[in-house]
Amino acid sequence: MASPARLTPPLVHDDRLDSRVVEPLVRALYTELVERYGVPDADPDGLIADDLAPPTGAFVVAWLGERAVACGGVRRHDANVGELKRMYVAPSSRGQGVSRVLLTKLEERADALGFGRLILETGVRQPEAMRLYETSGYEPIEAYGFYRTSPLSRCYAKALRPGPTGATVSSGRRAPEGSSDRGTPSPR
Repeated sequence: MASPARLTPPLVHDDRLDSRVVEPLVRALYTELVERYGVPDADPDGLIADDLAPPTGAFVVAWLGERAVACGGVRRHDANVGELKRMYVAPSSRGQGVSRVLLTKLEERADALGFGRLILETGVRQPEAMRLYETSGYEPIEAYGFYRTSPLSRCYAKALRPGPTGATVSSGRRAPEGSSDRGTPSPR
């Protein structure tokens, strides 16, 4: 009797949000969010590739063989806190431990950037994401940012090391120049 094939762990490499490798993954992420929530993600942050690049951020891609199958980034939220952004695993690569490897690499990058704590926002229609974070040591926190008033939003945090970790969380959304707009609640 043949033994089952062993799954090869993904290789994770640094990349950029605006690279040609990442573009199809981010497009698939946005498509999936529309399928799950019924509306396009508002992308309230105006997130750009430089937000997820050194010296204040990082972005990584996970590869299985020759295929880029997952991505995610971390950006500076404040001096001690990083925020996970654009974490996505292609459906054909789910259930193989890719998300956990990706999350571990992002935590390592965040720690190397000097962040003592990570925060993130996800939604209730992404139960597999919530389960990943909850089983990886993330604890629910008060909603923050653009989705802070949405009943479909869930926010989490994890201390990466002891010490000051920026206990308060403010909106990461950038208001238009000269505006005090705190954002319009989203359906998510």
